[in-house]
Amino acid sequence: KMAKVNTAPIKWAQRSDSLYITIALQDVKEESIDLSDSELKFKGKSNDKEYEVNIEFFKSVDAKDSTYKVLPRSVQMCVMKNKPEGDDETE
Repeated sequence: KMAKVNTAPIKWAQRSDSLYITIALQDVKEESIDLSDSELKFKGKSNDKEYEVNIEFFKSVDAKDSTYKVLPRSVQMCVMKNKPEGDDETE
């Protein structure tokens, strides 16, 4: 049978140039973090339970300059916002 998948608890903080996302799970194992310019998909195990969360960003972010680290009590992510550049308009 399928294991129940729980929604990972998340805390946000915003700065002018970045988003700080904390996934408040202890001892995360088998994590899979898929960050694109428009969304974040997280899956992982904590205390033998499966967790996942999908976040769509309100505005596009800069996935390639973003970082994360798995800590004993949480997964911490620093997601860089796209810098507004005047000459970069494609619309």
